Amino acid sequence: SGSVASLVSGLVFGALISFSVQLAAGNSKSFSLLPAILCLVLCLVMGNRFLNSKKFMPAGMVATTSLLMVIRYVLKAF
Repeated sequence: SGSVASLVSGLVFGALISFSVQLAAGNSKSFSLLPAILCLVLCLVMGNRFLNSKKFMPAGMVATTSLLMVIRYVLKAF
């Protein structure tokens, strides 16, 4: 929260998710679950932060959005 580590981890995770979505879009179903796995990890990390802080912004919102994206990617894969 406001630290360099938070900024770096946000940029790295955003880049990984962006790359995995591009990879999944260009290929067959072999890479379609990669974005779902990354979003699930983000959901678990931010969900844990939300449970510890009891503050919806920003951890709860990111966890909720990540969970919705996990559902979307899983449904799209199958």
